[in-house]
Amino acid sequence: MNKRTLSVQLILILSFLCGSILTARVLAFSNDASDPVINEFLINHVGADTNEFIEIFGQPDTDYSTTAVIQIEGDSDSAQGRVDSVHAVGTTDANGYWTTGYLNNQIENGTVTLLLVDVFTGTVGTDLDTDDDGVFDLTPWSRIIDAIAIDDGGSGDLTYTSVYTNAILTRTYDGFSEIPGGASRIPNGVNTFSAGDWVRNDPDGAGLTGFTGTPIVGEAYNTPGAENQSVAVPMHTLVINEIDYNQPGTDAAEFIEIYNADSVAVELKDYALKLVNGTDGIVYQSIPLPDVILSAGNYFVVCGNPALVLNCDLDVSPDTDLIQNGAPDAVALMLGNQMVDSLSYEGDSLSPYTEGTGAGLQDPSDTDDDYQGLSRIPDGQDTQQNNSDFAVHCITPGLANDTAVAPCTPPENPPLLINEIDYDQPGDDTAEFVELFNAGDTPLDLSIFSLRLINGANDAIYQNIALPSLMLAAGDYFVVCGEAALTVNCDLDVSPDADLIQNGAPDAAAVMIGDRVIDAVSYEGDTAVPYLEGSGVGLIDTGVSDYMGISRWPNGTDTAVNNVDFSPRCITPGEANTSQTEPCPELGPTAVLHLQANPTSVLEPGGPVIFTVYITNTSTVTITINNLVDDMTSGLLVQGTCAIPQVLTVNGSYTCHYTDEVNGAAGQSVTHLVTAVGQDAAGHTLNASQSVTVTINKRYQLFLPAIRHDRSDEPNNICSEAYSIKTDQTYSFLANDDKDWYQFDLPTKTNVTIRLTNFLPMDGQIVVYSGSNCSTLSTVGNDGSNSTTKTVNLVNASPGGYYILIINEGTTNITTPYQLLVDTP
Repeated sequence: MNKRTLSVQLILILSFLCGSILTARVLAFSNDASDPVINEFLINHVGADTNEFIEIFGQPDTDYSTTAVIQIEGDSDSAQGRVDSVHAVGTTDANGYWTTGYLNNQIENGTVTLLLVDVFTGTVGTDLDTDDDGVFDLTPWSRIIDAIAIDDGGSGDLTYTSVYTNAILTRTYDGFSEIPGGASRIPNGVNTFSAGDWVRNDPDGAGLTGFTGTPIVGEAYNTPGAENQSVAVPMHTLVINEIDYNQPGTDAAEFIEIYNADSVAVELKDYALKLVNGTDGIVYQSIPLPDVILSAGNYFVVCGNPALVLNCDLDVSPDTDLIQNGAPDAVALMLGNQMVDSLSYEGDSLSPYTEGTGAGLQDPSDTDDDYQGLSRIPDGQDTQQNNSDFAVHCITPGLANDTAVAPCTPPENPPLLINEIDYDQPGDDTAEFVELFNAGDTPLDLSIFSLRLINGANDAIYQNIALPSLMLAAGDYFVVCGEAALTVNCDLDVSPDADLIQNGAPDAAAVMIGDRVIDAVSYEGDTAVPYLEGSGVGLIDTGVSDYMGISRWPNGTDTAVNNVDFSPRCITPGEANTSQTEPCPELGPTAVLHLQANPTSVLEPGGPVIFTVYITNTSTVTITINNLVDDMTSGLLVQGTCAIPQVLTVNGSYTCHYTDEVNGAAGQSVTHLVTAVGQDAAGHTLNASQSVTVTINKRYQLFLPAIRHDRSDEPNNICSEAYSIKTDQTYSFLANDDKDWYQFDLPTKTNVTIRLTNFLPMDGQIVVYSGSNCSTLSTVGNDGSNSTTKTVNLVNASPGGYYILIINEGTTNITTPYQLLVDTP
């Protein structure tokens, strides 16, 4: 044999050997359609892992005893590549399933690879990757049939599926954030060699005996030995609620409104609208709905041209002639292949696109009214009869359907505006508020609205505030605050008390009807649409003043540009905005004081007047009245019935009385000014006052000369000989004995003052009796003060006879007379 022959033979031999090796390597990782697959596994569940399992799915009643599932260690802190367990496969049941049965903590919880192999000749503990590089150094099997791995994200961890498939289940492979503890092939048994074949199992054991579980959409049930089952997307009550497919002229403002009539929010991404040609049943347009959460009781509008359709949520093509004009046609709302709702109009479309009948149900186009369409009345009601549930009404896209008919006005959102915001104060932000304003000409029911606060950094809603059932009058204000004790005119106190509203850069606030933005204000920059009108750049509440915020100016003006409509101004919560920018006045609680005098006039030289003080708390917080002053009498802290301090709750009031002598010459007026001073719990002060004037009238009376003691008509010192006198006339008498009796009559009920003046003996008293004669007298008043002046006041004295007894207990006086006056108003 020559060298050339030898060389050729060696080449042929080496080529044969290499080809055989390559062929063997390909066959080692092959998989036929009839081969079994790892169909489901659970290696980690809630509690102790006593219900682990591996499921194989293949041909029914087939012996797979030459195969085995091996578990390979992948954690970097363990023996990577080591075989941790071997599970020999047996014969499948009549449905093609074989399982390990429940295993008790036999499979690792970290990074692990499961291989289904044929003719395994290794053992538990065999190191398949001796240099820990993620490539097998030993392959004690004839071929790999299937593979799946879990990677928990540990540094340096290894998986061993790349030689066969890319099916590696990471923490976030399906949008969740937790490490999967098990998974199922969905659809059952399907193998496309990717992680997308797998849906994680409920880690709380849903489907296992003795486990309740917490199955949610995106997970699968645990079904060892049975067909794999994902958690179904729940069927919700969504309805086609309104449609406008025909306008005079070009059909450029067409839309379809969907309404969530369920009691829970619905994820729309699994739904689609189908537009159907009713004569042949052909779907001429299919519109997938976006990944949007539609809250219960809310609306979603699909349109062709959002510039012409109010509240359009999804703009689709074409802009014109999006929806066919009937005779008949239909619209269907689908969940996968399942029909949720359908509407046939201008007749009956082919099955299954008609509920009952659509005969006579037509959106008119032969009028000049652009704003008519087909609407469910009552709003959202579905009786499965198209021409009963729908009728021609004025359109309200994105809002509750209305029974109004032509002529229709253009649809518009209710004019509830954010009018003022104070989100930043010096120090702690404890007096934050948002003021709403009804800019319309009719009352608004606030219960259909909510106030939403948005973090502009990530568009997250950090607060959603439901408004109460209250009718807000046209031109009126409603204030939402964090701490009512620190916010004047707060109508709705919500939590938290401090840092209720974020400080911007940017952030936003919005008035909502359900998920629909009615008004929005972005400040300290531009948040994402829809929480922005124009721009919020430069719109800043500096926080340098307790009483500075951002306000619409002029008050209530809305040009749909935030940094044009709003500017930093002095706050006026619950009142019209002001143009004032600085300095800003302190805001505080308010109270009203009313002052009354009785009587409002006295006869000269004056007399007692009863003053009544009424104080009402007109603020939205509790106040304390800690001082009450009459400028003519100084403090009223303990005069009459007045007692200070007084605590007044919201709308609370306080009343007290005191008496003061009003004296002066005829023609004079005496003014009393009463002032109440108080504060709220935050130390904000209040001041309320009112004045009242009492006039002094001239007394038209005759001053009679003194009646001497030696006169025959000089008053006797016994009752039966009392001297008769008139009211409102001054008499002069000499105190020349120890008793003098007088008598007078009152024709009507009135206040009376009996005044004895210039009584030089001083010692003694004046006593007043009521009665028609001396035998029926009753004492009604007396004054025994040691003074030259003695007074008895009778309040609301009844008509009838009265007697006066003057008792002299001092020395007699026959030279200087005393005066006696019965004074009535």
